[in-house]
Amino acid sequence: MKLSIRLAHARQQLSTPGRGRTLILRRGFAGALVLAAGLSAAASVREHPQVYVFARDVPAGSVVGDGDVELRRVPKEVIPAAALGPEDTPAGSVLVAAGSVGEVLTPARLLGVSDTTQSFSDPGLHMVPLKLAEPDIAALLHHGDTVSIVTAAAAPPGAGVAGAGPDDGIPVTDGTPETSAAALVAAGGRVVATALPEGGKGQARPGTILVALPATEADRVAAASLSGPLTVVITGPRATG
Repeated sequence: MKLSIRLAHARQQLSTPGRGRTLILRRGFAGALVLAAGLSAAASVREHPQVYVFARDVPAGSVVGDGDVELRRVPKEVIPAAALGPEDTPAGSVLVAAGSVGEVLTPARLLGVSDTTQSFSDPGLHMVPLKLAEPDIAALLHHGDTVSIVTAAAAPPGAGVAGAGPDDGIPVTDGTPETSAAALVAAGGRVVATALPEGGKGQARPGTILVALPATEADRVAAASLSGPLTVVITGPRATG
């Protein structure tokens, strides 16, 4: 009953020139504009390409699981050229740099199983990123190279290299006063990747490599990288052949 009364009142206002009819027409026009804008926005979203993004924060070195990533429609203008889409399978790859929720995945952020510590014989190896003191050295390294990680340390005349063995390929001091000696941080590292991506950009960071080491040595290298420059010496078959 009340509804029919309201409808009758509205019809009367629409048929009678005046402020009431103008107000109703304005409200109707505004509602139509809102509806049109909503439909346009929905259509625009449906046209955006689907790409993989991180569904949550994922730390570096993690194996990417199905729950870590999801397909999401993203505006074309903000999608990196090499973004992973529905035809790709990022799950099972290893993340070489931490991923943030909502960040678009690119191939530069991932390593396949064949490129990770799983391809080496020791399952106890851990991966540690290493920023080289001389970035150009990274271009000389190959995946799988065996390396020693060293740092510079002031040494007294005639001092040798701390912890270095005869096969480490690390030079000793020549006996001159206050020589800068190479101090061994870790030996037997395996090069996993010779370039890591810049966070969020999918572009390579020059001079930053990924090295596989046993847990203790990996921790020591990570700690040493906070206090001084590090570099590597190739000590495997390539050093002698």
